[in-house]
Amino acid sequence: FALAERLATDLPNIKDPLARFQVLINLSQSMLLADKRDLALKYARMVEGKLPPGETLCPPRTLQITIRYDSPQLTSSSPEFHQAIETCRAAGQPVYVNALRLVMATIYQLENQPAKVIALLDQIAPELETNQFYAHMESAEEHRAEALLMLGRLTEAKTAALAVLSMSDPGEISETLRDAYEVLYKIEKKRGNATAA
Repeated sequence: FALAERLATDLPNIKDPLARFQVLINLSQSMLLADKRDLALKYARMVEGKLPPGETLCPPRTLQITIRYDSPQLTSSSPEFHQAIETCRAAGQPVYVNALRLVMATIYQLENQPAKVIALLDQIAPELETNQFYAHMESAEEHRAEALLMLGRLTEAKTAALAVLSMSDPGEISETLRDAYEVLYKIEKKRGNATAA
């Protein structure tokens, strides 16, 4: 964050388009981690202004959706959501496309549409398997666990949550892991297993 502060101060002096692009992307991500979403969104939008040669609108648009995923203005039918997916697909960026689809799964959950979560995860499973991007594979299983829990399919939800735990490294700390443990807790609580919960 100290580096981010220095870079933000130096931003007006950064003339190289690629360096500016990378600095803005990193500033946006840093501010998102610090939960300063307005500032994160500002930096992500600034990226769109001057794209360096060879770069596309895919990274900044993905960041903007990621920053706004739980905003009431962003829904599963929002045009900018689908535009971001198409931008990344056209740019040949499957990791970004899947990141956006996983955000879509989160939005479906927030909209209380667990069946759509499962359908989306089933649809993208082959791509996730092909790409082998660990964070996406772990996130997909966690989303599946939450959706199955919402549908009352406790045994399948537990299997999915345990799959998340089996993917994680010893000592790993993440929101995904936290959410998987929460699913397991809720399942045991529903079953009346206080000790296990």
